[in-house]
Amino acid sequence: MQPSKKKLVLAYPPYSTATSPPAGVCFLKGFVQRSVPEWLVKVLDLNLLAHQQLLAHLDQQLCPPGARLSERLMAQTLLARAAQTFSGQNDQEFYGRPDRCLLYSSIWGQEFHARLANPEPLDKAFRGATPMPAQVGHFAELILREQPAMIGLSICYTQQLSMARCLAQELKKRSRTPILAGGTFFNSGGEEFLAAHAGLFDYILAGEGENSLAAFLSSRLGPEQVPGMICWREGKVHSTPPALEEDLDRLGQPDYSDLDLNAYYSPRPVLPVMTSRGCYWRRCAFCAHYKSAGQTYRRRSIGRILEELAGHVARGIHHFALIDEMISPAHFAELAEAITASGLKLHYYAMAKPVKQFDRPLLSKIHQSGCRFILWGVESGCQRVLDLMDKGTTVPQIEQVLLDAHAAGLKNHVFIMFGFPTETRAELQLTLDLLARHKATIAQVHRGLFQLERNSPIFDKPQAYSITRIQPAATPGLYSFDCSAGMTRQDVRQAFSENIPFLRSFASCRLELGDFWFRDHLLLIYSHRDGTDRPPAR
Repeated sequence: MQPSKKKLVLAYPPYSTATSPPAGVCFLKGFVQRSVPEWLVKVLDLNLLAHQQLLAHLDQQLCPPGARLSERLMAQTLLARAAQTFSGQNDQEFYGRPDRCLLYSSIWGQEFHARLANPEPLDKAFRGATPMPAQVGHFAELILREQPAMIGLSICYTQQLSMARCLAQELKKRSRTPILAGGTFFNSGGEEFLAAHAGLFDYILAGEGENSLAAFLSSRLGPEQVPGMICWREGKVHSTPPALEEDLDRLGQPDYSDLDLNAYYSPRPVLPVMTSRGCYWRRCAFCAHYKSAGQTYRRRSIGRILEELAGHVARGIHHFALIDEMISPAHFAELAEAITASGLKLHYYAMAKPVKQFDRPLLSKIHQSGCRFILWGVESGCQRVLDLMDKGTTVPQIEQVLLDAHAAGLKNHVFIMFGFPTETRAELQLTLDLLARHKATIAQVHRGLFQLERNSPIFDKPQAYSITRIQPAATPGLYSFDCSAGMTRQDVRQAFSENIPFLRSFASCRLELGDFWFRDHLLLIYSHRDGTDRPPAR
């Protein structure tokens, strides 16, 4: 008689956007089930479920106590309408009324972030100051109903941390099942996290998880021998350096079979696709991500990427988010040519760095292959600041890429950073001037304040950037600091606030609430507007 299989439940807790499925846990499911036949893997997207539950109880969840009845009714009505529109039940509004779609997106972002990403109620419950929310118990029940031999919690964003801690606490009250946590949140600080949560989390898996998780589940290696594993040994926290898979084709494709792809809040499914891992530049002073990828840039073969895309297209899915850190010009050229030659009818968006290799012929090929917008890492319009960041870009190159991409039919989305250490108000103005010069070619400005992250080059050598004091910030993994040159942090926040109206003015549609759009939604809208996208509705 064949022994019964053990089950691993991989749960993705709130909060993140719910317009597309989480790729990481689905990659793990696909790889583990192919590599470790004695285990079954079940994926639970608790983030999507939290969105669904909030929408199902609008009358109980929305607006703080004391809000006027008219405010409650307005919020309930708009969110209900947004849910219908984002679920594909009102394409006329989604594609034909950008003002309403933007209103829905803005209300959606504000309300869901306030209700699902606010850590205070969960943190109080975690400390025992208030009762544990019923939703946490419900999530724990769903997980334990699967009778798992192992539970994995995928934590990629800080906003997921409070729910993950409460969920682990509730699971430990109900079961002795080992709990493993992993995800990009643990690119640094995993040892401190495990030490601070003794008795709740049994293991932390840092770095790429596929091979390590398979080795752990198959018992080929003890926990203390598994690459990337952080665990307890003889009463102390023990960690093993992560290992990287050089041949990404070995990892195979993500397995989305546990998830209803039509349940996400996008009129048509938009699936994440990974074509590479790591960064080909690996030098930006503010970034800690490329260190977690082992200072490498590894690419899947074009054949395997096309195989995955073709499989999705055959199932009626035509829209994709390329989730690479950024795509090199050479890789982008190869990929675009292959997609076009394959005849696949699809649309996608991606991230890249605006360097001279992205010339007009290449950008035209990229557009022809189905790309509709690129998120460019512009960061600054001041050459001194770019050089200090070690971006490897020049202001003239950036401007030429924006012009050529626009001429090729691509929408330009640009990332801008306020307050890089030593940046002056005059240097910030150079960035604003660059944006103003290219207002006709920029579709949206994604902006934010510089954040000091552990393991970034600037964190490792703060004196080179005139940083005089560093201390942990309220957000785990981030640090507050003082700088002896340039704007103070208060100056930066003031400049950011003053320029919000200008930065919002780039969006083709904007409201007093802001210019918040979901990227997946913009892909659908851009594809629809150019007349090349007419896939069947859901």
